Amino acid sequence: MPYDAISAPEQLQALLDAVLVVETDLDLPSTLRRVVEAACSLTGARYGALELLDASGHGLYQFVHVGIDAATVDAIGHRPEGAGILGTLILDPEPLRLTGLRAGSGGVS
Repeated sequence: MPYDAISAPEQLQALLDAVLVVETDLDLPSTLRRVVEAACSLTGARYGALELLDASGHGLYQFVHVGIDAATVDAIGHRPEGAGILGTLILDPEPLRLTGLRAGSGGVS
């Protein structure tokens, strides 16, 4: 399914749910997690992430991810710092599709 095609009733409901979650009384981390989960659901993605920039606009204030279990997160190690792929998106905030995330694979399209 192309990411810009939202037509099925369940997709429309998921989009509505994502919009409504912003208006709930949840704390910021819970709200961000639900937004990322909704985005993954709408696009069919296995993994998703959302970053909030700090006040300077150059570093990460908060990073939220879904689709990765705790053991994998622990194995990855430190959280993103706004370099690499995230640094690219901070400097050039345009949609970025990746074909692979393996070390050295490139995969940017």
